[in-house]
Amino acid sequence: MSPSGQCQDLCPRKHSWPKGRAVQKVRWRLHWKPRWRVFRMMDAFPGQNFQSQASIPGGLEAGAAVQLHKARCEVASEAPGGFVLGPGGPNAQLRSGTVYFREASPEELVKAKMSLPGSWLCCPLPHLEKVCNGAEKRLRLVVITSQDEFDETCYTDPGVDVSTSGNGRKLATHAMLRSLLEESFKGSIVVSCILILDFQALATGESLLRCRAPLPVEGPQIMQVHIQHFGVVEVCRGDFEQLLVAGSDLEAELAISTSVRRDMLTLLHTIKAQSFAAMSHDYNIPYGPWGVREGKSYHQNHLDLLERTLLLCTSRHLAEYLTRWSGGKVSTRLCYCADYGYFDRYLGDADSEGRFVTFISPCPAKGLCIFLRVARSLPALRFLAVTTLWTKSIHEKALQELPNVVICPGRNAVAEIYKKTAVLLVPSIWSEAFGLVAVEAQLRGIPVVSSDHYGLKEANMCEELRVPVQLVQDMRIRTLHRGHSIDELEQTLPHMREELKGTEEEIRLNVAKTHLYVATPQEAAGFTERVQRLMMDKTWRKEKGAEARQRAEGFVQSRQGCFKDFLDEMKVAMAI
Repeated sequence: MSPSGQCQDLCPRKHSWPKGRAVQKVRWRLHWKPRWRVFRMMDAFPGQNFQSQASIPGGLEAGAAVQLHKARCEVASEAPGGFVLGPGGPNAQLRSGTVYFREASPEELVKAKMSLPGSWLCCPLPHLEKVCNGAEKRLRLVVITSQDEFDETCYTDPGVDVSTSGNGRKLATHAMLRSLLEESFKGSIVVSCILILDFQALATGESLLRCRAPLPVEGPQIMQVHIQHFGVVEVCRGDFEQLLVAGSDLEAELAISTSVRRDMLTLLHTIKAQSFAAMSHDYNIPYGPWGVREGKSYHQNHLDLLERTLLLCTSRHLAEYLTRWSGGKVSTRLCYCADYGYFDRYLGDADSEGRFVTFISPCPAKGLCIFLRVARSLPALRFLAVTTLWTKSIHEKALQELPNVVICPGRNAVAEIYKKTAVLLVPSIWSEAFGLVAVEAQLRGIPVVSSDHYGLKEANMCEELRVPVQLVQDMRIRTLHRGHSIDELEQTLPHMREELKGTEEEIRLNVAKTHLYVATPQEAAGFTERVQRLMMDKTWRKEKGAEARQRAEGFVQSRQGCFKDFLDEMKVAMAI
């Protein structure tokens, strides 16, 4: 180990982007091609409006409005040849809610295009014939995902050499896409299109963030991305406006979003589909005390979208939470990551023979304060802190002060990390929806000591190793609450609470309390006692590891085929 406490040989530092893959054959291609092209930050003949301007409302009505405006440009020779999306105004629900029609032909508009920040020039392609996007008697699907789920399109901050994407959700998205595409190969469904929303593409100025494949001005862009454990596929990528205009031609029986973000749900409902579903992986939703903060009009718009969408929830707790806090207005369905095969590749892995107590993603929300106390209380044990996107330099500095803690960057060395792990510590103190690492570890025979709340109750199969916690990291106002459980605070915290306002010194002290707090021995006692016994009593550790593995395998096997069952139910409901 180096003097700084960094791990030198356990798992070498890797860049967040792969250095390169061998050229692979495209395994799946789009069944749909855009019939409109949209030029970002472009206009043609500015100010020369044809007839009166129009608008695009937000949310559920956006798709119908876009289709109406597009139809005006396609019906006759005297009709406008295209239109420009401009700023929607201070009260608009879309940044580009105003439509200005142009009388010139599409060819003339393209030839005359000029740079104009805040504008999107929209033109039909010369050939307007529709492309067949699915055979009869098969369920047609469209999937919309985001740019941070793929190495080719995610953005990286060069200052810290880390991508902007969270790894768990990204891997779950790949598993779901892989499941859908494999079903399409069997002939039971047709995946017509995969849309990638690039919400990081800036309208003006330059960003410090970098992307391997920057979004071109003209879009949507047909490009290739790699789906893990599947291969290369074709996708249609664009910013919000590009997908809003071009994607509104899509037709399907079922449209699925991999996120419940308001912009993605807006695009989802632009698609002409019979049913809509979205993957729900966390509590960052406009219900209950932990959700997003948004303006009043945006908030109601988001609620309307969610209430017309079936949410595929990653845990039973999340599904019940949504039902409870929405007053039953939101439809939910339990959809563990195991349902679409996320854990299948871990079945049969060899048991770990590691020697470290491992903690993944050191940060306040994941329970850094508890980990610091446990490591201080057990100086004879060796701890491995695996840094990820969640981990900031201030957290690494606190870890480096402990001589029995080895710091290792996680990135793409997951298998090596588990091989070195004897016990996995998951002391999460926020609204954890599930905890993929807990199941991954248990499938390798690694006992998991975790918090006993929210989705971790379902992810950690050994009740004896779950610990009640009286600490809560409030991500909404970036504050640490002590002396109450998260279930208690869910019922008592005001939903509209604001971040602390005060002097610079008061704010500094609050930040220090949030990021650098070390749990008291009493607050961390349940974790310390279980970790110590597991590490000192090898027989008990093997016993709990075997129990964890058996239960985790049973859980995974019991959920196999559940996602396919959902698709089959959709087919029956639609008489396909």
